[in-house]
Amino acid sequence: MDPPQEYSTLLEAVSKVAYPRKARGKQHDWKVLLSITCAAIASDQKSVRAMSQWVHEHAEQLREQLQTCPARLP
Repeated sequence: MDPPQEYSTLLEAVSKVAYPRKARGKQHDWKVLLSITCAAIASDQKSVRAMSQWVHEHAEQLREQLQTCPARLP
């Protein structure tokens, strides 16, 4: 028997990760930042520059999927 599935989406999974820094200077929602980073890495983006370009190219789809995402993506 398989164990019950705890998460059904990446956003649900990363929402359980504690924010390691103080809230001061916070610019982006932690779960949005983690989700975008994980998605970029899963899409084989190996550098910060490549991740940034990937986010720019997929901004519309990311906003649709994240739903809570602001106009300016990290």
